[in-house]
Amino acid sequence: MKHRLSTSHRSNTHRLVRPRDGIIVLPDLGSVYVQVRGMGGGLGKAVESLRPISIEGLEFAFDPDAGIGFSITTLEAIHVEAPHATSYFEGSLAFEFRGFPHGLGIHLLPGGENRRRWQIADLLVTVPTESLADGELEQWRGERRSTVPMCPCCRDRAEERSRHPESHPLHSILQHAAAGGITLHWRFSDAHADLSAAFVPARIEAREGFLIVSDAPAHHAAHLEMARLHALAIQTKTLDGFDYARIQLFEPRGRTTFEILAEDPALAPLWRRFC
Repeated sequence: MKHRLSTSHRSNTHRLVRPRDGIIVLPDLGSVYVQVRGMGGGLGKAVESLRPISIEGLEFAFDPDAGIGFSITTLEAIHVEAPHATSYFEGSLAFEFRGFPHGLGIHLLPGGENRRRWQIADLLVTVPTESLADGELEQWRGERRSTVPMCPCCRDRAEERSRHPESHPLHSILQHAAAGGITLHWRFSDAHADLSAAFVPARIEAREGFLIVSDAPAHHAAHLEMARLHALAIQTKTLDGFDYARIQLFEPRGRTTFEILAEDPALAPLWRRFC
């Protein structure tokens, strides 16, 4: 059922007065596209439902079936975007954590009405919210944006990577995986959120300083900010008695932004040759 927003909720973007209202409603939203973002890029995937478990005393809420967890203690706000005529999604929730761009996007997928017990309109007319004027959300995020200064040498290299993402060895590695139908297991892990996804690359695109990779049905995608891809390490790793080829991506401070695994450890020396 479609619900019209009342006159008091004509603004397209709203902030929940109580962030917990946005967490409680997640299981009732049906099929959604989940995207975690942070310093260095983001990772997203479609899931049939999102049912995070929150245990008193733990800082993270987890949904092991969906392969996602997020911080409760560093959650600063939840912004809700109502659906509009030009949007593919039927509304979105943006979980904002300490230090933008740290965030988690929950986007309602079309066609999920059978599993969806709540629409965005239901949420906005049921719980207390604050309507945001045009540009107010961008200003709010800008005031909280994390900055990571670079030395002149690192800055020059970062600008070169941004101008030519297709020249980076990671682009060749992804092209090789796409050509060979190789499933890559991605993990984005940070203090604010953790998300894992596995897919065969089908579309690889260099755009506006980002390297964007997705599968054929566009159910999974990763976007990598090349300016922040300071280094990578290629090794093998043993998990649960099985060996994997492993790529770690690092941002300028030396922190891991992404981990990429493939189930054939022989790929590691081949990938190193691409570098």
